[in-house]
Amino acid sequence: MASRPRDWTAVRAHRVTASAASVTGWLRDAADAHGEIRRGDIDAVATAAQLPLATVAGSASFYADLTEPRPISVCDGTGCFVARGGRPAAPGADERSVYCLGSCYAAPAELHGDTLLSGPQRTPAPSIPYACHAAEPVVLAGLVGGAQPWQVWTDVLETRRQHEIWHEVVRSGLRGRGGAEYVVSAKWRAAVRNPGPAM
Repeated sequence: MASRPRDWTAVRAHRVTASAASVTGWLRDAADAHGEIRRGDIDAVATAAQLPLATVAGSASFYADLTEPRPISVCDGTGCFVARGGRPAAPGADERSVYCLGSCYAAPAELHGDTLLSGPQRTPAPSIPYACHAAEPVVLAGLVGGAQPWQVWTDVLETRRQHEIWHEVVRSGLRGRGGAEYVVSAKWRAAVRNPGPAM
């Protein structure tokens, strides 16, 4: 009989995943309706999502584009800060400083409307890199014994059932490293349970 996870992050992930997926959308709806997110909006979203008020308030304050619509967002997150040589962003009148554009690969990054720009010349950002042209990738080298990079993952997918992999990820308490430290199992569950974007 499989034991239930006791790690608080895993337990919390089971509890909040379904409702957390809707919080950002509800907050955006409130901002669109009122031009801002009011305390009453945060209260209503927390009640509807069955989440602590502080969780929803944190989301409302973290995602600056929910409340401060300006045409240009300048990233001041760690990757962009470092790419600028340790200088903070210096947003102008039509710009605002934000802490995550999700574009660390193109640091320093700016978002002009829907166009992502990067680098000191503010040129269109490249596509997200997804291939390695090196003879032997070093990213995972030596982390999994003598196995080739990604070979362990392939072996796991071939020899384990989905629920076994899921329980290992839940038990690990693994969190993302993008700054918000989201629980990986919660992200996976949200991806499985929610339909893809409508086109």
